Amino acid sequence: MTNTEIIKGGYEAFSRGDVVDLFARFAPDIEWTSPSGSPRDLAGVYKGHGEVQSFFGKVLAAYGEHMAVRPLEFVESGDRVVAFGLLEARSDSGHVVTLGFVHDWALADGKATRMTEYFDTAHWAALLAG
Repeated sequence: MTNTEIIKGGYEAFSRGDVVDLFARFAPDIEWTSPSGSPRDLAGVYKGHGEVQSFFGKVLAAYGEHMAVRPLEFVESGDRVVAFGLLEARSDSGHVVTLGFVHDWALADGKATRMTEYFDTAHWAALLAG
């Protein structure tokens, strides 16, 4: 399996709520970074399965079932995979809003060791408030 297939399968597992499959793709010491300024108290660096599970719990609490992560393109170079896609959520007024993202993944021995997320946090916060 290529690194891109590993990461793409992780997004598919997330979409169907398969936590076991998703976390099987992560190294035990994975480092997950959500950018400073992320709305709904999600910014931070989460280390290891326990903290990343806590992050996903915060995402569920913040967005409920109205959150989707839709990767559109993957670029692989060695042990790195970059995913470009769209975040979708419901705004405070009930409208569906979308925003582009970049996820930068590092892998070793077939497991994700790091994920750094990039998106316009101020614009996302404004969309969610609308």
